[in-house]
Amino acid sequence: MHGPECTERNFPGELISERPVSLGDERRERKTSRFIGVCWNEDKKTWTAQLWNLHTKIQKHIGTYASEENAARAYDWATVKMHGPECTERNFPGEVISEPPASLGDERRERKRSRFKGVYRNDDRESWHVQLWDPKAKRLQYIGIYASEEGAARAYDWAAVKMHGPGYTKRNFPNKVISEPPARRVR
Repeated sequence: MHGPECTERNFPGELISERPVSLGDERRERKTSRFIGVCWNEDKKTWTAQLWNLHTKIQKHIGTYASEENAARAYDWATVKMHGPECTERNFPGEVISEPPASLGDERRERKRSRFKGVYRNDDRESWHVQLWDPKAKRLQYIGIYASEEGAARAYDWAAVKMHGPGYTKRNFPNKVISEPPARRVR
């Protein structure tokens, strides 16, 4: 390190009061937020909330948000949940946040969610997909595609009884006896 009196410089006589701005500084300036734990995702054009877990030394993704303020509130909610209400490193220290704001992922899932267990909407094909957790294989089993939401729910019940036995209680229609699966949607 050389002091201001050093003569070994590219521009002798010029006093340097600040560090020159690098390309990395410009990139960081564009991507950072005015809030703690919030950054801009240029590809998706959304704000992302992230929290660093000091115990596991892993950065935790909280969610993606349309507004910078909602991402900051989500960060605050996750901080209080992880570190307790006495945590001082928050964006809105005076606010009490009982639940996180809805993320863009929540909004997308809400549109695809069915009122029945194991049934999901496919907007592209205007159909209903059925999946069921298989504890033996330790993965989701794909059951099929159905034209109606109720038909898909009956297919879930049929597959659940076939997989888990007739005593399985987590069905959409627990009082109905299903002898055969409903017809699948023709592609």
